[in-house]
Amino acid sequence: MSDWRKRNARTLLGVFREDGLARGIRLLDYAGENLRGEVFTPKEDLSGAVFRGADLTGARLAGVNLSGADLSDARLTGAVLDGADLTGADLTGAVLDEASLIGVELRDAAMGRVSCDRTKLTSARNANIDVLSGWGTAMPSEPPRLMLQPSATATSMTVWHPTRALLALANGNNAELWDPAAGTCLRTLTGHNDWLTSVAYSPDGTRLTTTSRDRTARIWNPATGTCLRTLTGHNASVTAVAYSPDGTHLTTTSDDRTARIWNPATGTCLHTLTGHNNPVTSVAYSPDGTNLTTTSHDRTARIWNPATGTCLHTLTGHTNSVTSVAYSPDGTHLTTTSRDGTARIWNPATGTCLHTLTGHNNPVTSVAYSPDGTHLTTTSRDGTARIWDPSTGTCLHTLTGHNHWLTAVAYSPDGTHLTTTSRDRTARIWNPATGTCLRTLTGHNASVTAVAYSPDGTHLTTTSEDRTARIWNLATGTCLHTLTGHTNSVTSVAYSPDGTHLTTTSRDRTARIWNPVAGTCLHTLTGHNDSVTSVAYSPDGTRLTTTSRDGTARIWDLATGTCLHTLTGHNDWLTAVAYSPDGTHLTTTSHDNTARIWNLATGTRVTTLTGHTRWLTAVAYSPDGTHLTTTSRDGTARIWDPATRTCVTTLTGHSGSVIAVAYSPDGTHLTTTSDDGTARIWDPATGTCLHTLTGHSGSVTAVAYSPDGTHLTTTSDDRTARIWDLATGTCLHTLTGHTRWLTAVAYSPDGTHLTTTSDDGTARIYRLNALAHDEPATTLIVMGLPDQGWATFYGEHRYRLSGDSAGRFWWVSGLCRFEPGELDGLCVERLDTDPEPAEKTR
Repeated sequence: MSDWRKRNARTLLGVFREDGLARGIRLLDYAGENLRGEVFTPKEDLSGAVFRGADLTGARLAGVNLSGADLSDARLTGAVLDGADLTGADLTGAVLDEASLIGVELRDAAMGRVSCDRTKLTSARNANIDVLSGWGTAMPSEPPRLMLQPSATATSMTVWHPTRALLALANGNNAELWDPAAGTCLRTLTGHNDWLTSVAYSPDGTRLTTTSRDRTARIWNPATGTCLRTLTGHNASVTAVAYSPDGTHLTTTSDDRTARIWNPATGTCLHTLTGHNNPVTSVAYSPDGTNLTTTSHDRTARIWNPATGTCLHTLTGHTNSVTSVAYSPDGTHLTTTSRDGTARIWNPATGTCLHTLTGHNNPVTSVAYSPDGTHLTTTSRDGTARIWDPSTGTCLHTLTGHNHWLTAVAYSPDGTHLTTTSRDRTARIWNPATGTCLRTLTGHNASVTAVAYSPDGTHLTTTSEDRTARIWNLATGTCLHTLTGHTNSVTSVAYSPDGTHLTTTSRDRTARIWNPVAGTCLHTLTGHNDSVTSVAYSPDGTRLTTTSRDGTARIWDLATGTCLHTLTGHNDWLTAVAYSPDGTHLTTTSHDNTARIWNLATGTRVTTLTGHTRWLTAVAYSPDGTHLTTTSRDGTARIWDPATRTCVTTLTGHSGSVIAVAYSPDGTHLTTTSDDGTARIWDPATGTCLHTLTGHSGSVTAVAYSPDGTHLTTTSDDRTARIWDLATGTCLHTLTGHTRWLTAVAYSPDGTHLTTTSDDGTARIYRLNALAHDEPATTLIVMGLPDQGWATFYGEHRYRLSGDSAGRFWWVSGLCRFEPGELDGLCVERLDTDPEPAEKTR
């Protein structure tokens, strides 16, 4: 008998000896085991078994019953699972490269972050089409759908900087630091040799720590992308990390059955916390930082003194893996959840179990406290959620209605609602006071995995194994937007004054000049050595200027695409540019906290505007040229007199960084946007805020006024654009379709169209008159391709292509993938690359 089978047998005997055969406990826990090359008997019943993080490379599992098994983060490279039953199995993060899954049953299987390079899936049954289409697998039977290239590696987690609008993503072996307002990747943190498992910012945001399956944690300076420390010592995958509230310590947990407390300033391991007998699964600090709690597959949680590394209390009582822990808001209680079907409320000061919350008859998957700490809610694989009074341990309400196990729960900020998510593909909104279901949110095509409320509580967002997120209106339960994910960021857009051209800028270091009617690319502007961040046309339309993260701006001739001047002098990367209305000057803004005014004819600097205390994000001139306004990460906008170079007014009121600014055509108003989720309309003459525009569920990234000044449009990292009535501040339309956050917006000079750009690598052109008649508004989608190629899409089934598609798009029917050209003349029409000048978009 194999060693791992012997260990499991001993575990089973111990359980039966302790708890009695009458309990009928069936524990198959192989988490973290080395099972390389193991041969399992066909028809063997491993339903519900735990293989989390196990190494099953080359294992033979053909015909095995793995229904409900936990295979998350397992290595199954080259494994044979032909004919296996994976109904309801958790394959999140599993590595299935070169594995054979011929004829497997995949109904309700969770497959997020799965690595599937050359995986065989022939005749797989009940596979989630939206998930598998991203893998390039196929099965014909449906009308073809256009698919754009998804990320090369799955984004496994995200954390926000605690004080700034910066986002850290764990992406395969790397971490990426993003500025969501600009839609730019600021840094890619490389160095880990295996998948990242968690990421956390220090409380002050000056450091970032990543953990990995390569057995290390790394501390980074997010401002420079430099790796400051590599924390070594763990002997297996590092699973989680948490900072102490004051940021002086951090704790990592590992599959090696230990946790380690580190000094992040020196990288020194202060204490190794030993005592757990199985992988450590999670860690949380108490709100005051005087203790921390770890949970483990050994069925215990442990409370530690982080100052001394001593174990204060071992919390025993659970009879299966302890999966998560949460402290009450005041820190006087903590709750653990377990696969034994219970949650336990503990006094962290004494380590005593105050209440055992029983009633669930399957593993408890998550726990959340209400904002005031008077209630907590648990979710379970038994398909229910339960609301408890933590002071008495009494179950107040059992929430029934889901048809599969529950995955997550979240309270609204005011505590009046809670939302549960489930593998039955739905989310449900509940009244926690009465336990009644207010709304059932349907639309996802696979398990719903997580939920989060907008800060103002008016919206909530769910995520799913169908590779989408959905934003919902809490009051009505209607789906406002369906969000999917693609790559290759387009950072800004501008129309020429006569509307015959538009220019987009990109992280690929180029700008592209397009014919907006035909969707053809006229010029690709090359020369910048880093991402191009913004673009502006001169008032006469003969010139345009681009700014870049390479620290320069470039002035180009529109007719020829040649570079006329390179503007140097800023000490950091440039964020924005604007021309004066008379076209004699332009102003650039930079991460060096300054703006510079330049003489357009000579390319020389006229003056430098100083006063902002953090980097500048945008600039706009008033229509008469007598003033210009800059915005900054310092939370303010400043109105300047360019003639005297003095600051006239400082606009305050946003609670976050100010990202963008635009003047109304008559100059009587200006609008700023912020990562606080709002836009503000101001009277520039007095500095008074006239309206605060709320409704976006993320940072508001850009703003533009309609040419007649009656409307304005904002874009957001919530993947939508909103059109507003300037006079009343009301939202008239919400534009959806982009699959990542939006980066810029521009109106055509005649006001009939507007264009939005997005981190999904596309620009979308909308017909505004269609919105008034509830007609489809998107006219075309444009996409840049490598080597100056491009593609334009007119709905699902008409397109133009210049150059090599480079695998950036294809069509899908069921699980069949068709490359560009394979369906031409059948159900897809490829148009000429060079249309007649008079051709109009149909």
